[in-house]
Order: sequence, then structure tokens, then C-alpha cells
Amino acid sequence: MAEECAICGCKLHRTPGAYGNATIEGRSGASRHHFVPERFFGRSVNRPGTKTEGIFTSYPCPWEYERKSDVFCHECHELLLHNPVIECPL
Repeated sequence: MAEECAICGCKLHRTPGAYGNATIEGRSGASRHHFVPERFFGRSVNRPGTKTEGIFTSYPCPWEYERKSDVFCHECHELLLHNPVIECPL
């Protein structure tokens, strides 16, 4: 069964050493990521046990996606997940 990106639906590749390269295999390289970055909650997978100030500290994730993840292509991961637009009610 072929994997698909959870956002754009492209066919994902797991070619060793190709992730992120300027090729079809690199740009559609598969990787698992959280929908909402763990740093928004003051957590870090890279630094277990380290707690920092998160932006969602006094209330839960407004989208109910805390700790949920899926598999994405390199492009959707870099462009959409790393550059979130958060609407804050005033």
C-alpha cells in the first residue's frame, strides 16, 4: 500500500538519503510530524524533560490536535507545518 501525504495527498517516498533533495523523491519524502508543534505546548522531543514556556499553557489546544501526528511530504511539512498562521481572537 502506497503512503500518501496527509495534507496534499501526493505519493510519498522513503528513498534513503533523498529526503529534502531537489528531486521528486526528495520533495515527496515521507516523515511523521505533529499537526501542532510540541514547542507550542512547552515540550521538546529533542530535549526530553526540558520544559519551556509554550503558547498554549493556560488552556488546551484550540484545535484539539495536541499530540496528534500524521505522515507528510517534505514540502507540506516545511511550508505548512513550520509556518503556521494562528488566528487569535481579540
